[in-house]
Amino acid sequence: MLRRRPLVLILMAFIAFVALPTLAQDTLPLTQHFATDDSVIAFDYPADWAISSNQVGQIFALQISVATSEDVLEKDFISQNTTVFEPGEVRVNLVVFKKADVVPVLKLEADASVSDVVAGLFERSGQGSTIFGEVSDMTLGEHTAARASFNAAKRGAGFVLLADLGDDEIGGAAVYAAPDELPQWEATALAIIESLTYSTPSAGGTLSQTYTSPDSSIILSYPDDWQAVTGPSNADLLNINMGSSD
Repeated sequence: MLRRRPLVLILMAFIAFVALPTLAQDTLPLTQHFATDDSVIAFDYPADWAISSNQVGQIFALQISVATSEDVLEKDFISQNTTVFEPGEVRVNLVVFKKADVVPVLKLEADASVSDVVAGLFERSGQGSTIFGEVSDMTLGEHTAARASFNAAKRGAGFVLLADLGDDEIGGAAVYAAPDELPQWEATALAIIESLTYSTPSAGGTLSQTYTSPDSSIILSYPDDWQAVTGPSNADLLNINMGSSD
């Protein structure tokens, strides 16, 4: 059983909050849908955009990027000091993680707020040629959230938006765009974030299937959506869940 945490409900207030005149350009239609087979994460994105596979790193338990092309998926002007986002290029990096996993890496206290986490991520990234703005606290529905902008002069501009989802979970996105083009992409980026839903798998799961080896030397249980691949004297259980997009 999965517990759904739809980010759309907590981000709608944020969409209205940032709906400034600079966002007059129409939002691109989000005609494509991505979802992992276990529905842990799902969101919509524009046609012809590229999407990364799930990336698990040192900080984020789950991160998936969408961008205007395959090449842009690899771009990050914060950690890559010579990277330049060209006109028409934008990347949205969606993340979900446990606060307990990141506070030691960011050298924060266990009771750190989502605002502290954003500030910690900026500090860990180092200054370099990127200028990090002040972190703004806000309340979105029943959830606390924080947003901050960053700018690398002629190489790119962007912002980070993170929300406290409860149960020690934080989710949101970082948006990267070409210099002076962030306002025209912001509405589309926020629409992608607005479409994001995240579900927490219940611990353990139900082991409803049973495997018994021919000689009865091995008897074990496993979930419905796993398969038992047998050999002459043993069994391997393989989780066949994979992400998919249409």
